[in-house]
Amino acid sequence: MGKSASTFSTSLASGLFPRNEQVVDAFKKLTDLVEQLQADLKSTNQNVVNIDKTLKKQSEDLNLFQNEVNTFNSKALSALKYAFFYPSHLLDGRRYWLTNREYFFKGTEAESFCEFFGGYLAEIDSDKERNIIEAYVKNKGLFDIVYVGGTDEEQEGVWKYKHSNTTVKYFNWRNGEPNGGRIENCLAYHISQLYDITCSFFPDSKVGFLCEIPE
Repeated sequence: MGKSASTFSTSLASGLFPRNEQVVDAFKKLTDLVEQLQADLKSTNQNVVNIDKTLKKQSEDLNLFQNEVNTFNSKALSALKYAFFYPSHLLDGRRYWLTNREYFFKGTEAESFCEFFGGYLAEIDSDKERNIIEAYVKNKGLFDIVYVGGTDEEQEGVWKYKHSNTTVKYFNWRNGEPNGGRIENCLAYHISQLYDITCSFFPDSKVGFLCEIPE
């Protein structure tokens, strides 16, 4: 005889639907997987926190190192400045720095030297400023002639300060000066009066240059 309907139904149901132990086992595996994923996520989050702390510490260390480098550079630059120049007293937020020995230089090289230390060739705009510089230079007694800012290289007779790009308005020329034409295109002080002179100097010419450096 064939199978009864109830037997067939039971057999079909057992084939279509998993047994209870299969469901429990699958659920347990799923639960274990979720727990593992949660543990992995927690570990990842902790790693991110640790990396963030490490990066923050490295950033702080880098900033500290940079500050130390900046301090060292500042001290080294200051020491180098004193090795090449004599400073004046502070005047209206700036100092004048006179070369302390004779060098061979051109006007552009003197400008670059001043710029390296954060300044420019002195721009003298008044009797007050000239008197202070004159006393300072005389006190040092190093040079007969001191090269300052000011040139008429672009246009003969039109004197300009290169740093401020302004026309020189204060002159106290020595009698007969300027007289160098296109040969002498730079400004310099001899004692207390202005001369136009050549823009290249030799070590035995007793010529220095004067920087003006803000503080």
